[in-house]
Amino acid sequence: MDYDGLQIFQKHLQRKSEAEEFDSKVINPKLKQFYEVETKIEPFYTGGKVVPLPGSRFVCQCGPAVKLVSTAETPIVKLEIDAETQGEEPDTTTPPFKHGSFGILGTLQCEMDEIISFDACSSSNTLITSHKSQLLRLWNLHSQEVTRTVKSFHTVPIRYTEIYKVNVSDVKQELCVTGQPMFHPFTNADELTWATVAGNSVKVWNTGGSQVSKVIRIDGIAAIGFVKWETKKQRLFVAERSIHCIEEQGVGSGQYIISQTLTGHYSQVTGLEWGDGDIMVSSGRDKTIIIWNTGLSQIEKLKSLAFPGVIESTVLHNKTNLYIASLAGVIRHMDLESLTLSSEESLVSKDGDETILTLHPPLYQGLDTEANNFFVSNHLCTLYQVVRSKMKKKVGKFKLNISNQFVGSLDEVLDVTLWGNTHVAVANNTNVIKVYDLNSGSCQFLRGHKDIVLSVSSQQDYLVSGSKDNTIIFWKSGQNDPHKILEGHLASVTAVCFNPTKLQIYSVSEDNFLKTWSMERCLKSTAAHENEIHAVHCSPNGTLPQLQGTKHARFGMLNH
Repeated sequence: MDYDGLQIFQKHLQRKSEAEEFDSKVINPKLKQFYEVETKIEPFYTGGKVVPLPGSRFVCQCGPAVKLVSTAETPIVKLEIDAETQGEEPDTTTPPFKHGSFGILGTLQCEMDEIISFDACSSSNTLITSHKSQLLRLWNLHSQEVTRTVKSFHTVPIRYTEIYKVNVSDVKQELCVTGQPMFHPFTNADELTWATVAGNSVKVWNTGGSQVSKVIRIDGIAAIGFVKWETKKQRLFVAERSIHCIEEQGVGSGQYIISQTLTGHYSQVTGLEWGDGDIMVSSGRDKTIIIWNTGLSQIEKLKSLAFPGVIESTVLHNKTNLYIASLAGVIRHMDLESLTLSSEESLVSKDGDETILTLHPPLYQGLDTEANNFFVSNHLCTLYQVVRSKMKKKVGKFKLNISNQFVGSLDEVLDVTLWGNTHVAVANNTNVIKVYDLNSGSCQFLRGHKDIVLSVSSQQDYLVSGSKDNTIIFWKSGQNDPHKILEGHLASVTAVCFNPTKLQIYSVSEDNFLKTWSMERCLKSTAAHENEIHAVHCSPNGTLPQLQGTKHARFGMLNH
């Protein structure tokens, strides 16, 4: 480096040190410069199967990955007992597994290999995923790592992966220190049996990765549309219009065959449940429910019942209470002892016109602690956590109530505001405002606008929103209905904000006007810009609203 170059370099270092010294004087050291993420709202469910797990957790699919989600609101202690230490005192020195609120505990995925289907077994702590590459992967849910990879040799994508889960009566229940029921693994992961379905072919596997039977093909159909294991007798039922019973040919032979084909439905079978004794119930899109007797050497049809609607899904509680979801978006109850259908049009009160797609069974149907709690999903990827409770005025009658609703997918976020200390209101390219509880993860829907909501702002117990329908709506905390609807703008209300000093709002619109509102009426209207206005904010003392028009990137202040 020559002399001139050295001088230039020294001047550069001097200017840099002077700039750093200036920044240290100008920047207030009391102001926080870096922030850590405390709570995150992100997509976790894009439709399909939901598998519940112990400890208020569940597994669901989110695009090409699988998410492990917690809905617990209290610390949970997870106790694991292996076969060699059963009966001994648990090790209390191990730190408890804690998660204090709703959150995503883990994302299980493989790069460049999309997950097509999955299933999980809580007793063996195992997750099985099928991939676009036709590979099967076995995961340990505790470590969230792949333990085995198996080639499936299917020629088309695996649509269903279904694990045989043991009967609930074999589950060993213990109480953790919080008083909540927890369940110890009692099934060895190397003894699991599961089935994969691709097109019209079925394969049965064990956890060691061995195919325990030849490929079973269902002739006469293009693809199987329903798969379910019978836990009592370890039989696999697959169905399109006909129901095919697949079971082992001789105990311990490892060869599975189609033992019987049941006919009676004229459209896709969508539900199969087993009640008390030898009763089996099937339902389908042909608006028919069929009762079968499975106690004989051959399964026989006992009775066919007409249902007033297309059946999309069923779930059974306590062996006698059958809940049926129809295409119309309602849930009906049937008592299997008397075969009577409830007179109510819907046992779940829900907003809007969402179509219920699937009822997801509870973790352990034989235990009272979990039997009254299950999930319902719709086509908008919303999960409703439904609780079955007794009705006070009607003896022996039950009602379904939504305890939580979780929004699994997010659209484009247009605006967001913190409402109080525990809620966040989001406007995301729809006419519905989503209000998230940051503790429980539950999402409340505010419906009142007729077009896309563009802006939201909050102050104390009130939320205000502006929309493309030219209206402004006041909302009050704890209420789902609009508190007050204000009209006056001639075009889309692009932004709203509260006056920090009083219950008064400012709004701007594509009609170029800035308006000041009380909760009852418009107080003042000003033609504030020659172009569309897309942003408004108010100074801390409440005297200077600031606005911005985007076409000419112009920014101005008005003494209002």
